[in-house]
Amino acid sequence: MNQALQVPQTIKEAIEKHEIVPDVFSTDFNTSNLPNSLLTVEYPGELGVTMGNVLPLNKVQQAPDFQCLAIPSTETNFEIDLHEVYTLIMTDPDAPSRKDHKWSEYCHWIITGLTAEKANAQINVIKKNSTKKGELDQEIATARELVPYTPPAPPKGTGPHRYVFALFKGALNGSSSDNLIKQINENRANWGYNMPTAGVEKFANDHGGLELLAVNFFFCEQK
Repeated sequence: MNQALQVPQTIKEAIEKHEIVPDVFSTDFNTSNLPNSLLTVEYPGELGVTMGNVLPLNKVQQAPDFQCLAIPSTETNFEIDLHEVYTLIMTDPDAPSRKDHKWSEYCHWIITGLTAEKANAQINVIKKNSTKKGELDQEIATARELVPYTPPAPPKGTGPHRYVFALFKGALNGSSSDNLIKQINENRANWGYNMPTAGVEKFANDHGGLELLAVNFFFCEQK
């Protein structure tokens, strides 16, 4: 079987198996784009995030590089829009634990204003390469890191936490977004909403132009 055809099925199976839907995105949330694009995330040392693998806590302290590319498909002919801007987030739905959601979701990262480029005749790519901690590559000068990367810090003994990356089509702007980002930076628990389990989906709905494009995630814990 063509490897490109296997990727969408792998994404669907991982999201269902590890309950990213419904814990992060409800069954009512539009996830139809997810099998059409692949979000790759790589921490320093070529440590990749692969839809539910386990990463050591001490290896995920610096912001990762990422890119998203359209999965070639004769069925959908899906392409990443070169004229749009994109927003990437990282969230923890298991704060402080999988059973206790009083701090869930916990916001770890928000970057907006990402743009796409044509990599070759078939693939459109959104990418971010980090130079130093807290900085963005000059190639994507339009991007803004609204909420700086905060590394995973699961409380000891609370079991494995899911750390979820999601890429959306659309950007954040306007006074309402500014107020919410300020709120999140002041209190990342519950994404600043002060409501247990509030997080990415509510955030996306509050910014009606955000359309889910791709997801990836890993597990991490402190024993």
